[in-house]
Parts: sequence; structure tokens; C-alpha cells
Amino acid sequence: MQQLQSLLKEKAVETDACSKSVLTYLSQARPHQGVCLDVGPLNYEAVNRETFESLLSERQKPQLFVVLDSVQDPVNLGAVIRSTYFLGVDQLFVVAKNSCSLTPVVSKCSAGAMEVCKIYAIQNLFEFLEIFCQKGWILLGTSAAPESNNDKVVLLPNVSLERNTILIIGNEGNGLAEAVKTQCHQLVTIPSGRMLNPLVDCLNVSVATGILLYQLCKMKPSTRNNEVSGI
Repeated sequence: MQQLQSLLKEKAVETDACSKSVLTYLSQARPHQGVCLDVGPLNYEAVNRETFESLLSERQKPQLFVVLDSVQDPVNLGAVIRSTYFLGVDQLFVVAKNSCSLTPVVSKCSAGAMEVCKIYAIQNLFEFLEIFCQKGWILLGTSAAPESNNDKVVLLPNVSLERNTILIIGNEGNGLAEAVKTQCHQLVTIPSGRMLNPLVDCLNVSVATGILLYQLCKMKPSTRNNEVSGI
């Protein structure tokens, strides 16, 4: 706490001492660890022509982008932001419609990663994916379980990252829409370690995303020596 107080003084941040009950009220009864900070809201970045030009410019390959389509739970979103930052994803996007906004809960669950990552909001997912597809990017969707009638499905250990790739993660309850799956070149699924009860047939979206990203990011050139903050 002394270190934090010194930092606040150094940055000329006004502070007030108050009771624990006041902090509990300010944090809406969520864990606060004895401190609350009143800050302005963070918003998603807009995707425009300049954004596309920058994202599509020649950079170290292969690139890995992640798109979250209708992830609505702030705990899941925060955990995914933290994983994308830690594991080395090059850029994170969310589909603006039906997605969770950047709230204090998201920030808390991201352990601060939300504050150091630039996250873009996509207005039209189909157009967005088509632009990258035409530039030679691989569109890698996700599937909760192997689909016997879908030849696009591939087990995670068999996925390679030889070209620039966009990983698309679907909604917590419904996964990816069929129209999005149709756009994808492949649908990756995480193999289970046992025969599953039909009532427990998939992973939480943030857990699944962490597993997928760990496997995929192992194939990317490391950027730890030339990047200090942000993706």
C-alpha cells in the first residue's frame, strides 16, 4: 500500500481515506483490496480504412489475430483479454453487436491487460473476414465438439500456423453462427481426455480460448524481446 501511495503522489492523483463500507459501495460489493480508483471509461477502437492498411501491412509472419463474436460475460471477456496479451496474440477484435463492453469487471478480470491492449470493435464481421480472406489469411473457427458431417473440423494438435491466421471465438452458449462457420477454412476443436457426459460436453469459453492460444502461439516467432506493452 505504501508503494501505491508513493506512486499516486508522484502522479499527482488526489486521494481520500474512507471506510471499508464506502469502498464496498463504490465497487458494487466486488473485491476491491482496499483501493478504488475513479477513472474515465475505456472504449473499443473503431476499425477504419487506416486501421485495415496498418493491420494488412507487411509484418513479421505468421500473424495471429483473435475475433470474439458475441462474448457477453465480462468475466470471460476479461480472462480472454488477459490470455491474448500474455500469450502473444498480435491483435484482438470484438464484434460490436451483442458483445460485452469494456466495464470495470472486465478490467478486474483482465488483471490490468485491458488498460495496455488496443482492442478493436468490428461492425460487420462478414465483411471484415472477407477482406482478410482475400489477402490470403486463414480463417480458423471454433467448434465445441467434432462434427462427423463437417470435413472442416480439425483437432487442435493437427492445426498448423504457417500463414497469417484469424481465430474466431463464438458465444458462450451458442458458439459460432453457422454462417460464420461457412466462411471459415477450418474449425478447430479441443480433444477431450475422456468420454464425456452429454451434460458436460465442452469447456468454458475463456478456458477453451486459453488452450487454443497456447497451442497456436507456440508456433509464432517470439516478440518478447521487442515489445514491452500492448498488442
